[in-house]
Amino acid sequence: MKFLAGLFFLAYAPGRALLAVLKLDLPRLETVGLSLVAGMAATTTANKLARLAGMEAGFALWVAAGALFAVSRFFRRPPRPPVRSGTPASSAICLGVIGLLVLGLLAVDSFTNACPTDDGSFLVKMRHYDGFIRQAVIRELSHDLPPEMPFAAGRPLGYHYGMDLFIALFNRYLGLDVWDLVHRLLAPVFWLLLVLSAYLFSREASSSETAGVLAAALVVFGGGGLSWLADLLFGTPAGANPFYALYLFDGLGVNSFIPGMAILFSALFALARYLRERLRGWLVLAALLFALSVEFKVFFAGPVIGALSAAGLVVFLRKKDGILLTAAAATAAAMAPLLLSAYFGTRRGTPYAFSIEYIDWPGRILETLKLEGLAGSWKELRGGGPLKLASLGAAAAAWILTAAGSLGLSAAALPVFLRRLFAWRRTKDIHLATSILAAASWLYFFVFRTKLGSFSADILNVYVFYLGLILLLTMFAEVVAGAAARTKGAARAAVLGAALLLSVPSTAAFLRAKIRAPEPRVFPAAFVDVARWLNRETPGRSVVLQPLGVRYLSYFGGRRVVLDDAVHSYLDFHLPAEDLSLRRDAVNRFFASPSAYPWVLGTYGVTHVVVPVDQVFPVGGKDGEVSLGDFNLRRIFANAGFVVYEVGRPIEKRRA
Repeated sequence: MKFLAGLFFLAYAPGRALLAVLKLDLPRLETVGLSLVAGMAATTTANKLARLAGMEAGFALWVAAGALFAVSRFFRRPPRPPVRSGTPASSAICLGVIGLLVLGLLAVDSFTNACPTDDGSFLVKMRHYDGFIRQAVIRELSHDLPPEMPFAAGRPLGYHYGMDLFIALFNRYLGLDVWDLVHRLLAPVFWLLLVLSAYLFSREASSSETAGVLAAALVVFGGGGLSWLADLLFGTPAGANPFYALYLFDGLGVNSFIPGMAILFSALFALARYLRERLRGWLVLAALLFALSVEFKVFFAGPVIGALSAAGLVVFLRKKDGILLTAAAATAAAMAPLLLSAYFGTRRGTPYAFSIEYIDWPGRILETLKLEGLAGSWKELRGGGPLKLASLGAAAAAWILTAAGSLGLSAAALPVFLRRLFAWRRTKDIHLATSILAAASWLYFFVFRTKLGSFSADILNVYVFYLGLILLLTMFAEVVAGAAARTKGAARAAVLGAALLLSVPSTAAFLRAKIRAPEPRVFPAAFVDVARWLNRETPGRSVVLQPLGVRYLSYFGGRRVVLDDAVHSYLDFHLPAEDLSLRRDAVNRFFASPSAYPWVLGTYGVTHVVVPVDQVFPVGGKDGEVSLGDFNLRRIFANAGFVVYEVGRPIEKRRA
């Protein structure tokens, strides 16, 4: 009940109030979906801005205003329904079935993950799991904003954290457990909002209930292309994502891509309504949602602004109508302060570097499939080698494999996509905008190189590649719905059934990978106990020093550590190589000889030291204190596996 109340007051009520302020009156399902999405995005940003400004009371006013509106609406006589009818019963039933299938998928992977065991230990399924970094960031945001890197204290977190902050609100204000929020409470909300927002947008853009329902199913289950076939033919596991198209692993691995896509689809829905009805409220809502989507997935910013601007210019040249240019300008104006605050707030973090440079994804696909001959010929051609039949064949094979492998059956929508993109004189404005957005996403993937420090972070671009694939899936749904509309009875059912087959292989491959080899890891009861003690008994801004072999303490304990070199910290993405090397060296030196390296405590602002009981460490001293240069360590907690020391000044120096 506490969670449902939080969802109402932190998402639905503010979102519903926003729709009312914009004078947008909608059927029930649209109202619920848009209110939850808009409220989630707006409340997250309101909390961020209020806390950054040191005015958290302003956020309380935001929540109170939404709650007051909700109460007033409850006692007020309901308004007359809008002229347009709501969702037909058949569509509602189909959406319900899709929702149940999503919950079934979550039951296999998410609901049963990250659970305590009877003996006090904790079990996590590690296979293709991205949730650890989210856990650490959520706990950090629960007590501090702007956040530091919880796995590298003292460094600002130079990454988007909209989803993490939204989850943190339930922990900070309602005291709900982070593991439960991530895996069992908010995971289904994010996925069901994606289903609903995909349905609403596709139905609006195509004017077809069938296309809307089919798109809702395909967006969740239809990604992955021919990754499953690569497993069968080349022995490449689906989890390796050989065609960069299977986003189920990312989404169910606790990735902000899912709520980010729900926001983006809702923005596209609002844009489609604005283009049809030309009401100012739809323009404002579309601009706000486009802008706020980058809080959840910052990689959307470039493609969205570029696509809206390009589509707006085309529409202006075609019809002398500046409606899309207005939408692009409004989105840019709403997005600018968010991007600027992110930039200035993370300047002390790892510097990003961007360049326009071709990225050889087809070559990487050939290497992943272990097609050494084709890969060698393709590499030779790219390196300026002579034009030969073998190299030209390799080039053709590389691109055919990339396109067919990534798109699968949805490649059937490519003619429609190209026609909308290039025959723009006959293309609906919303179709033109989404086609350009898909094209911009793929162009971004292939030519926009990203680096953090000296580390290549091109793989981060996969999220905009997913965006293009998902938009093509909605176009594929329109193609299939149009074909089904021209048939009746068994033929119609066969057309729709054949399209739904797109969903089966990749989903089956995902489930097979998750069920056959979940890679469970049990975290001992003593570790869980000391982590919970730190979370409960130490200040939120505490900094913990522990040996490098003690990993995941910040993920369970919610306290910053000098360095957690677990693979899930993605240190190469977040820390400059020099800083990473210095921290590793400092931690190792301190625990090898604490009395020789007490400066480590001061350099990194350490407040607590956690030591495994089987590790040699200075023990004893008057009143349980150990003097190390200008510092003293006082033993304050111990269990079967770990000892915790509090760092302070020696007693005699404190008295002086």
